[in-house]
Amino acid sequence: MNPLPAFAVVAGQLLGTAFACGLNLYATVGLLGIASRMGWITQLPPGLRGLENLLVIGAAVLLFLVEFIAEKVKYAGAIWDAVHTVVRPVTAALLVVLALETMPWQIRLAGGLAAAVVAFTAHGSQAGLRVLIANSRFTGPLAITLTTLAIDALAIALALSAQLDPQSALAVVIGAMVLSLLLGPRLWRAAGFGAEAATRRVFRFFGRQGWLARDRLPRSIRAVVPAPDLGRSPARGARAAAIGLPGAGAYRTGWLVVGNDGNAFVFQSFMSARRIVLPAFTASRIEPGPLSDSLHFESGKRPFTLLLLKDGPPAEQALAELLEHQ
Repeated sequence: MNPLPAFAVVAGQLLGTAFACGLNLYATVGLLGIASRMGWITQLPPGLRGLENLLVIGAAVLLFLVEFIAEKVKYAGAIWDAVHTVVRPVTAALLVVLALETMPWQIRLAGGLAAAVVAFTAHGSQAGLRVLIANSRFTGPLAITLTTLAIDALAIALALSAQLDPQSALAVVIGAMVLSLLLGPRLWRAAGFGAEAATRRVFRFFGRQGWLARDRLPRSIRAVVPAPDLGRSPARGARAAAIGLPGAGAYRTGWLVVGNDGNAFVFQSFMSARRIVLPAFTASRIEPGPLSDSLHFESGKRPFTLLLLKDGPPAEQALAELLEHQ
């Protein structure tokens, strides 16, 4: 066997497993343990034989069931995804390091980093997809449930394929990574928005809710928010994301700012903060959500939506102030 196929086999085993962990960590760990214990797969690396332990298998199955239920609960699914933004890549990296226990530390380090990147990409892609589906006007709870089942099935199939047909698994991983890059910013911004929305929903219980005064906004944001005129109310902002707003990418998270000079959406671009004045709108409606409240607007050019995070003002108050300063 020449070196390239041998390398492809190892890469397929490790990166296929890492990608499966990014999609569903506990299904992957539990399946590998059960499959190795039952003799369905025989080439599990010695460093991963601990997955055959009944306690490990039991814990993985239990956590898989918890995750399966949490994803169907109103708030728990998004919070679970936010927490596992760290858990899945770190665990995938640890599994690869253990699998390479007989290799030099440089190879183990490189393998662990590669696994973390692959798992993070898989997790971010599926998390972003869930946010896109959850905020689509054309889908409902059934679509979210079907998406969850499809992701779980893909994780299980890829975990098995990584051991039984690693070269095919490697091809799937490469194709999925390329697809994630092609889908690009919208998907990753949606994933980032979902993680921040879940985090701020939790932090709301430990802090105040409402507008932030201009002097409490980040310095880069304040730089493009005019100071108030003497005797007039100062500008204030709340964390939000935009969809359909010209000049701002979908699900880009920034600040909804209201003040005496009108309403604007301000966000940090690659080089500096950017301020986009909100178009005048003729109609509006509020759609409450578990992690963010949607403010839908009809304007002369095209409709747009603002997703107001839960640590900001109530949606009704935000809409009233937008109307006042329009």
